Amino acid sequence: MGLGDQTDSLHCALGEAAWTDLFSNQTQLSGFDPPKDLYPLFSECKIPDKCVSSFLHEATHNICFQSPVGYAASYLHSKTLLDMIGTTDPKTIVRSNWLKTRALNAVMRPISEGLALLCEFDVFPRQSDDVWSHPMWWLYYFTKPLNEQEVKSSTTLGDALYLRLMNLRGSKGFIRHKRCLLLHPMDTSEGGYLSGYMTVRRLWYWAAIKCEKFNNIDFFLRYLSTYFFSDPRLVWALLSPASSVSNSVDRILIAFQLRLREFFDLDFEEEAKKLTAGQKTFSLNLDLNLALGKPNGCWPLAVQALTDLTDSVSVPEPNCDAEYLLRLTGLHMAQRELFCLANVPVEIRKKDENSFEVYFEANKFAQWTYRQGMEGRAGGASVACYVSLLHKRIVHCVTQGTELVSIKVFQLVASNVPTSQIERYFLDFRVLKELNDGLLTIYKAYVKQSSPDDAVECLEKHLQNGVSEVYARHALQEVKEARFNAVYQKMCPTGFLGALGSSDLVEALAALTLGASMRGNVADVVEMFKVIQPDLEKRLKKLELKAEGLDFTLYEQQSSRILSFV
Repeated sequence: MGLGDQTDSLHCALGEAAWTDLFSNQTQLSGFDPPKDLYPLFSECKIPDKCVSSFLHEATHNICFQSPVGYAASYLHSKTLLDMIGTTDPKTIVRSNWLKTRALNAVMRPISEGLALLCEFDVFPRQSDDVWSHPMWWLYYFTKPLNEQEVKSSTTLGDALYLRLMNLRGSKGFIRHKRCLLLHPMDTSEGGYLSGYMTVRRLWYWAAIKCEKFNNIDFFLRYLSTYFFSDPRLVWALLSPASSVSNSVDRILIAFQLRLREFFDLDFEEEAKKLTAGQKTFSLNLDLNLALGKPNGCWPLAVQALTDLTDSVSVPEPNCDAEYLLRLTGLHMAQRELFCLANVPVEIRKKDENSFEVYFEANKFAQWTYRQGMEGRAGGASVACYVSLLHKRIVHCVTQGTELVSIKVFQLVASNVPTSQIERYFLDFRVLKELNDGLLTIYKAYVKQSSPDDAVECLEKHLQNGVSEVYARHALQEVKEARFNAVYQKMCPTGFLGALGSSDLVEALAALTLGASMRGNVADVVEMFKVIQPDLEKRLKKLELKAEGLDFTLYEQQSSRILSFV
C-alpha cells in the first residue's frame, strides 16, 4: 500500500467487514443485525453465531494491542501527526516516525493475523484449565449455559462453549472461511494471513514437542501474544532515534527476526511455569550487543526512549487546534481497552423527569435513567455496548454526539474501581473518534500537497520483500533450500491452490484441518462432516496421495490426534 493509504493500520477479519486499528485499538465487528440482535445483547449479554468468528478474531487483536508494543506504536503515531502541524519540514517527520509505524505494522501484522486466525479455527479451551484466554472467557460469557448445573461443576463447566464451537466449526460457513484462508497469497502483500497463520502453527508445534503444556492451543495463544507484543527490544527499536530512515526501518525488522530466532532456544518448561504463575511470559535474556550494539537490559532502554519521546512533544504555537489535539493525544494513549460490540442509531423519548425510553425502528426495547445534567434529552441518539476484555467489565451507554446521556456499568469480577471513575473514564473515551478524525485530516492535507517520494516507495518495497521472506521461511520451513523459491512462487498468488492444483482438494484440506481441533482421527472428521460433505472421505484419499508429492507436510496422524500444520 502507498504511503498515503491509511487503511493499512486496520487489522481485518479475513473476508469480513470487521477490523481493529493498531494505533487506536478501536474495533468494529461484522454480522451484527440490530433488529434481531439488539435486545439479546443488551438484555441477556448474548451475541449471535454469525458474530462469533469476527469476535474471536478482533478480540485477539484487541488483547495483543494492549501491550508495550501497541502503546509505543500508538504514541509514536500520534506524535508524528501532531508534529506535522508545526514543523517547517514535514517530509522529515514522515521519513522517520511515520515510516517506523508503517514498518512496525508491516512486520507485526502477519503474526497478529496468525494469532487471531488460530483463535478462530483452532483454540479449544480445556475444562481442567485454571485460566482461559480472554477471547474464550468472553465467548463463554456470551453463550447461554446448557442448564443451571453447568456452571456449578468443574466437570460440566464450559460444555455450552464446546458445543457452540463444535457446531460452528463443523458448519459449511466455517469450511468456506477456512478455504478462503488457504487460498490467500503466501506473501504478505495482502496482510500475510496465510503465511502468518502457518508461522504461528509451526511455532505452536515446536513449543508443544518441547513442553506438554503447550499442546493446549489456548494456553499457547496466551503465551505467544505476550511473547511478541511485549518484546522490549522491539519497543526500543521503534521509539529510539536512528541515524537514517533506512536504518530505523531495518532495525525494526531485525528486532522481529531476532525475536523469532530466540523462540527456538527457549526453555518451554520454564516459560509454561511463568505463564501459569502469572509472571512475565517472555525471556529477558537478550543479547543486545549482538542485536543492536547496545548494553544488555532492553527494558530500561525502552522506557528511556519513551521518556525522551514524551519530553520532545511540544504544542506548535500559536495554533490552538494543535493544543486541543495534543490534549486528545493523552486520551488516545490512555483509552485503548474498550472493545465495541455494537453501536446503533436509536431514538430516545422522555418518559418522566428522571428516565427515558429507547426506540429502535419505532419499537421500544429499553428504559434508561438520565445522567445528572442530561435530564429531558430526546431525539436521535446512539446506543452502544462496550466491554473491557482485560478487566471483565461491560459498559452500556446512550449518547448524542459527544454527550453521554446515560451509562450503565456491569462489573463481572470484583473491582476496587468505583462506577463514578469508570464514568469519567468513558467520557474521555468518547473523544477518541474526534482525535482520529482530526489527526487524519491533518495527514491527508499533508499528503495532498506532497509529491511522491521515490526513496520512500523503494524503502517500503524493500521492507515488504524482507517481511514476506521472513514469514515464508518459517511457514514453509520443511522445504529444502533448492526447492524453496519454486514452492514459494507457486503459492504466492493463490496459496494452496497453487500447491494442490484443485479447489476440491483445498476444500477437503479446510474440512480436515477444522475437524483436527476437535476430533482424534480422520475417520472421526469424516463422520463429523458426513451430512454437509458426503464425499469427504474420497477427497481426503486424493489429498493424501497428492500430499506425498509435496515438499512439506500438511498433517500427521498421531496416536490420539491429527496434527495439522495448516
